[in-house]
Amino acid sequence: MEITIFTAGVDFKEKPNDGKFRVQGKIYLDNGADIPRKITVSLGLLPPETVMLTGRAKEGDKWEYKRSQNYEGRIKQIMIDWKNHRFDIRIDRADLEGIRNPLIINLKLGEELVEEIILMNEKKHHWDYKARRSQSIF
Repeated sequence: MEITIFTAGVDFKEKPNDGKFRVQGKIYLDNGADIPRKITVSLGLLPPETVMLTGRAKEGDKWEYKRSQNYEGRIKQIMIDWKNHRFDIRIDRADLEGIRNPLIINLKLGEELVEEIILMNEKKHHWDYKARRSQSIF
């Protein structure tokens, strides 16, 4: 599996446990690999969180996870568009105190783990990242 991150943003909110994070990019599975339903996301020092994606396990599907109203987890939404090889992950309700730059992002699909380390542009209440144009394939 290969992922390329194109944009990422971290919003530090004034209330504890109200931080937000979003990452978008491209995702490719190795030829012949099964498309997994289980995805685990880990951001920096936050503990990993696992969700199950919905959809049929074949190339071309768009899978999405949206947190239900009574679920207490930090993952708000995950979308993976296997046809266009895009992903979008949104996290909120996060305690971002102690988070460090560069930021380590771990995605585990099924049993395969990919780790990306990105250097964020730090602002007072927000960090962001945009891949250089030469890296972008959107």
